[in-house]
Amino acid sequence: MFVDDTHLTFSAANIHDIDHSLNQALENASEWLAANKLILNTSKTENILIGSRQRIRTFDSSPTMVINDTPIDRVKHVKSLGLNIDESLSWNKHIEIIRFDQF
Repeated sequence: MFVDDTHLTFSAANIHDIDHSLNQALENASEWLAANKLILNTSKTENILIGSRQRIRTFDSSPTMVINDTPIDRVKHVKSLGLNIDESLSWNKHIEIIRFDQF
């Protein structure tokens, strides 16, 4: 059985804290999934860093998240429960996709 639409969220002032906390959470989630005979499709797993454009630019690197020795790709926008969310929460991507889907 596969796990769908699961989100892990963490807030911190720097990338290193985000990296450490989310990788620990991913390790815990992986252990829980294995114990409950569930499978995480790592090829469909993504991460997004959300914040203002100015704040994101201040970070010296991106989070490097890994689960089961597989790196998780960082994306600029995700689709979650029908909403297209971009990293600055601007709604531009969502509006663009909806506008073109109507024709």
